[in-house]
Amino acid sequence: MISRVSKLLLLAALALIMVACSSLKQPLQPQAKFNADNALKLAQDYEQQKRFANAIDTYVFALDLYRSFANTEGQMYCLSGLARIKLEQSDHDAADEYRYEMQEIAEQIDPDNAVILLLYDLHKLQLDRNYQEISIVAVASEKYTDSQKMQVLSYKIQADAYLENTDQSKVRQLERLAAKHFRKPLRKRQINPQILSQAAYSLAYHYYVAGNLDKADYYLRRSVNLDYSYGNFASLGYSLWLQAKTQMARGKNVEALSLLLKARQVFQSYANLEMISKVEADLDKIAVTGE
Repeated sequence: MISRVSKLLLLAALALIMVACSSLKQPLQPQAKFNADNALKLAQDYEQQKRFANAIDTYVFALDLYRSFANTEGQMYCLSGLARIKLEQSDHDAADEYRYEMQEIAEQIDPDNAVILLLYDLHKLQLDRNYQEISIVAVASEKYTDSQKMQVLSYKIQADAYLENTDQSKVRQLERLAAKHFRKPLRKRQINPQILSQAAYSLAYHYYVAGNLDKADYYLRRSVNLDYSYGNFASLGYSLWLQAKTQMARGKNVEALSLLLKARQVFQSYANLEMISKVEADLDKIAVTGE
């Protein structure tokens, strides 16, 4: 027989357990989701740094985690990254296979995230220099997140600037989105800094082509600051190069020369042969014109 005192002690212990259990906070997401998101971010960083072997391993690890709890959005981001790397490696068959997997998910499971497939297609079109097609298909739906809108608009505005057929309403839309997130303190920004930098660069390129060098320089300062602060050095080279182009347009060849030499160092670090060639061509122009 349990004594009255023992019963009271048991009830007290149970009450304490119930209070303790009720005070435990329900996690916002499972640990696997947290791990997968961190792996995805790391894979994207590796990809940006051209460390493709590390990026592939990490994308595959994240992809397996996302599949374990049927997170299709994460799967599509991983597949997109793997496809981009295969394009860089000229393995177009493998890239097409990853794209097909994305398309299946978008069509059969998760049409709301079809924008991830669109962003991959825009990336490929840009690699192919198919600016006309980019201008047509880069439509930023209102249902997209700010991040997704900024990416789609960045592709469109840069392509339209190249075609010299810019839609000013789209420029203003991207400027509003960029300004909204520029104003936020760094710790409160929910936009990937690479996306914000890409938006700033696209706006800078638009204004450079339009001949508004002051606005171009404004956005280039934004882009350079973001790229440098967050270690997005592969993109930093492009911003330095375009800064040099604005200085050349002003006839400031000394300043342009310094920026071109910096840009060349960055491009050489990433074996970006196409941009090294462009920098060399600009250096030749400065050598011909002199100071």
